[in-house]
Amino acid sequence: MISIGNVSPEATGLILATIWPKAKARLAETIAQSAFRVWIDPLRPNVVDGPTLQLETPNHFFLTFVRDNYRPQICQAVAAQCQESGFGGLAVDFAESEVPVLPFAAEATETAPPPGWSEMCRAGRLMFNPRFTFENFIVGDPNSLAFEAAKAFAAGQKLGAGILYITSDHGLGKSHLSQALGQCYLDGKPGGRVRYLTCEDFTNEMVMAIKSQTTEAFKSKYRLNCDVLMLEEMTFLAGKSKIQDELSFTLDQLLNQGKMIVLTSTAEPQRIPKLAQSLKSRLCSALVAPIGPPDFETRMGILADRALKLGLRVPRPILELFAGAVKNDVRRLESCLTTLEAKSRLLTKAVDMDMALETISFISETAADALALTKLVKVVCRAFNLDEEELRSKSRRRNLAEARSVGMCLARRLTDHTYEEIGQAFGRSHSTTLHAINKIEGLLPHDPKLKGRIEYITAQLSQEI
Repeated sequence: MISIGNVSPEATGLILATIWPKAKARLAETIAQSAFRVWIDPLRPNVVDGPTLQLETPNHFFLTFVRDNYRPQICQAVAAQCQESGFGGLAVDFAESEVPVLPFAAEATETAPPPGWSEMCRAGRLMFNPRFTFENFIVGDPNSLAFEAAKAFAAGQKLGAGILYITSDHGLGKSHLSQALGQCYLDGKPGGRVRYLTCEDFTNEMVMAIKSQTTEAFKSKYRLNCDVLMLEEMTFLAGKSKIQDELSFTLDQLLNQGKMIVLTSTAEPQRIPKLAQSLKSRLCSALVAPIGPPDFETRMGILADRALKLGLRVPRPILELFAGAVKNDVRRLESCLTTLEAKSRLLTKAVDMDMALETISFISETAADALALTKLVKVVCRAFNLDEEELRSKSRRRNLAEARSVGMCLARRLTDHTYEEIGQAFGRSHSTTLHAINKIEGLLPHDPKLKGRIEYITAQLSQEI
């Protein structure tokens, strides 16, 4: 067995020539081919004292994604290969490569793409997540403008000033749409030169270029050798005047050449603090495409699509529970089903409401309110001797209508849900819900029997919630 403190040349050769290549082969068997090609294949091994296998990544964004999503599998594959090779253990770390992924010589002035450019794009070197496509994006009223604008830009249409500015809160699909745009553009133009990075990476690269006296190569990369510039997280530039100046000149030159620019941000241009007026003016000329929080139907569509891709059969009441509880974050919404699928598979249990309630309690910030509404429906059904399917049915039988009206009235009194959300829980529209609640509130002062029933159900709820 080889066991070392400082890494010897012999051990270094073993790690680079045997352990990492064979560990990669193990990973290729357990990770989907497209994901392996995008995220694992570009990793470059290095050995540092410790002993530690250091895997170099093209940039900081790549490093973060691989570390957050593939570190356990990588460590497991390396450990297994170490054991098989008689090597006494090896830590795994990640570092950002000091060598640019697509280097340009300082004296380069040609605008033709370097050899192998499109292959590099398709190998994922531009950090596109293969899952982030237009086909996988669920469209609804709050995001339809951004979706159509992104598709138009991907097709090469020049809208407005040639700048698309996608804005939304975190977790609503900005990165999904921008990456879908980039991938679709490259599908139509395999030799297209697309630069996709965060504003933080752009800033770090510029600072490094200044320190290494390679600013001309930096400028050439983004001004002369670029067809589509895609920058994420524009709010990062707040207060960074020199970076803002450089970006302003870059935008001007690209627009003068008829190139396209795609920007994303959590704030509209006029709301980014400490933004130079010159840059703000350029950004305000963009086509600003906001993405709002998905409405209930869009959330249901996202959940149904995710369940289908996971091969998970989920009853509609559970989808409605998740859609009602998670309103402002698509990532968290999808996480509900991912967690549910993992629970079902690991515990070898069928998906049921109890499992869903447990899942949502750990994921949703508004879980308590969502659980209250779900339990309220159960208690109302029990009080009226009904099942939930009957309660949500289209039937207008007197006992069903009364049960729905009482339940909706209590939901309005005891939770913070809107009329629309309450109606959805009982299978009714906003207007029907409002009418039913007003009717019950009007009858209560004059109907002791109805008042007693509501008090009884409220008492039962206090024990449930």
